[in-house]
Amino acid sequence: MTDLFSEHLFNEYLLTDEQSIRYFKRTLALLDEPEYKFTDFKNLVDLQIEKIGDRFTGREFQKFFATQHLLCHVIHRYAKDASNLGMK
Repeated sequence: MTDLFSEHLFNEYLLTDEQSIRYFKRTLALLDEPEYKFTDFKNLVDLQIEKIGDRFTGREFQKFFATQHLLCHVIHRYAKDASNLGMK
C-alpha cells in the first residue's frame, strides 16, 4: 500500500524530501505495532515545521496545515484499521 501512495498520491506532490518520505513510510509500516509511540510521525511533523521556518504566513501557512491535515487523516485511518488508537 505504501508503494501505491508513493507512486500515485504523495511522491513529489506532498512530501518532497527523502527524510520526510522515510518518516512517513516508517510510520505507516509500524502502525500495527501495539506499543508504537508514533515517534516517526512526530519527527515528520517537526521536520515540516523546520522546513517552513519563518515563512509561516499566508499561502505557506495554508499549505503547511493542509499537508498536516492530510497526513493526520491517513495516519488516523491506518491506525484505526490496525486497532491502534489507544482507546478501549
